Amino acid sequence: MEVYNADIVAYHNLVNRVIEEQIFSQSSNTQKYKLADKARVKTFLSAMRFQMDVAKGVGNEYDLPKTDPRPYQLSDNPVIKLVRNDMVNHIVNLLVLCRDEMIASPSASDSSGMQDDDYARGQANVQRIENFLKSVVDVVSPLPFLESVPREPIQGKGRGDI
Repeated sequence: MEVYNADIVAYHNLVNRVIEEQIFSQSSNTQKYKLADKARVKTFLSAMRFQMDVAKGVGNEYDLPKTDPRPYQLSDNPVIKLVRNDMVNHIVNLLVLCRDEMIASPSASDSSGMQDDDYARGQANVQRIENFLKSVVDVVSPLPFLESVPREPIQGKGRGDI
């Protein structure tokens, strides 16, 4: 897929990294959402908010008379596979929605920056994930699924190249 906004490319790449981190997290292999993974995902969500704030910031619209419009080819999205932890799966699904809404937004056609409606929608989508962490993960983790786990063999060591 192609967009014309350098800030949307950065947001897309960040969210894809967060999705990968969730899929390969320690929590993905258990029914419990581990405290360290919760702390990390909260940091990642803050980074997503910061990326939107930078794009929305006053004066962040670039004056690009020689290079606008410039198409940017988005990198491939990570392969989404179900992991053992349904809470991780749900967060991954919400992150996919965050990413896909932004790359299909009107802002994706601008050279830079983020339009007001896209910014508000993006912030609300991040808030939804934060609410899920607070209202569900903090309340019901771990889920006692005895017969349906393990869903898949252990997911492994992540990408292994970092």
